[in-house]
Amino acid sequence: MGSIKNEKEESHNNADLIKNLKEDLKKCISVIISKIETNLNDEYLRVMKDRIKNDISFSYLGFEASQWAIIRAFTSINISKGRTLGFFFEKTVRKCIVHALLGSNITENITKAKDKELKGVYSKETRKPFDKSKPGTRKRGGTYGIDCEIIFDNIENEKIQSRMRKVIKNLSNTNIDYRGVAIEIKYTFMPNDHSRIEKDADFGEILKENNMFPIYLVLSEDDVRKNDAITRLKQSGWNFLMGADSLDFIHKFTMIDLINELFLDGEIKETIDELRKKSQEIFEKHLKTE
Repeated sequence: MGSIKNEKEESHNNADLIKNLKEDLKKCISVIISKIETNLNDEYLRVMKDRIKNDISFSYLGFEASQWAIIRAFTSINISKGRTLGFFFEKTVRKCIVHALLGSNITENITKAKDKELKGVYSKETRKPFDKSKPGTRKRGGTYGIDCEIIFDNIENEKIQSRMRKVIKNLSNTNIDYRGVAIEIKYTFMPNDHSRIEKDADFGEILKENNMFPIYLVLSEDDVRKNDAITRLKQSGWNFLMGADSLDFIHKFTMIDLINELFLDGEIKETIDELRKKSQEIFEKHLKTE
C-alpha cells in the first residue's frame, strides 16, 4: 500500500483534496435544488393531483385531497436528498482515507486506488481476508464487500500506521491489537435498508472473528429508523459514530477537518445559503397556498 514519504507530505497539505470535495458538494447541492424545483413546480403538482384524483387506491380510501400531492412531492425530495448526500458522504470518506495514505494529489491517488493500491478503500472490494465458508456475507464481484477496509500492516509509513492504530485503540477502549479497521458509511438509514442491516449484522460478527474493528459512520442523527438498526448492528459487534462524532473520527483518523475546512468554508456557506433560500421560498409558497 502507498505511503506518505516525507515530512512535508505528512503535514497533510489538504488544499487539492478540499478543492475537489468543494466541487463534489456543490454538485450535490445543485442536484437537491433541481429536485426541489422539479417536484414542487406548478405543472408537476398539477399532474400529480390529477393522478391522485383518478387513482382508486387514493380516491376510494379517502386520499384524493390535493394536499396528498404535496406530501408525495416532499417525500420524494427527502428520499432523493438522503441518497444524494449519502453518495457524497461515502465518497468523501474514501477520498479522505486515500489522501491520508497516498498524499495530496487527489486525481493521481483516485486512479491508484481504483487500479491497485487502495482497492479495498475505494472500490468497495476487500482483499479477501475472510473465510469464504462463513455464511451470511455480502459479496461484490466475488469478494466480501465493505465500504472501506484498512489493514494496518499494509501501511508502509510507520507514523501514519501508528496514528491510525492509536485512534482505533482509543475508540475500542481495550488493549486488543486489531489487525485493521472495517468501515461502513451511511448518510442516514433509508426505508428499504432492512436487508442490508441484516447482512451487515452477520458481517460484523465475521469481522470481529478476523480481528477487525467494525465501524459504522452515519452522518445524520435525525432518523426514527436508526434506533432498531443500531441495536441490531451493535449486538453483532459494530461500533457506531454518528453526526459530529463521525466527522471527528475522520479528522483524527485522516487529519482532515471536514467541519472547518469544508462545511464552514465561506464559499460553501454561500452555496448552502442558496439552497436554504431557494427551498424556503418554494416550501412557503406551497404551504401557504394549499
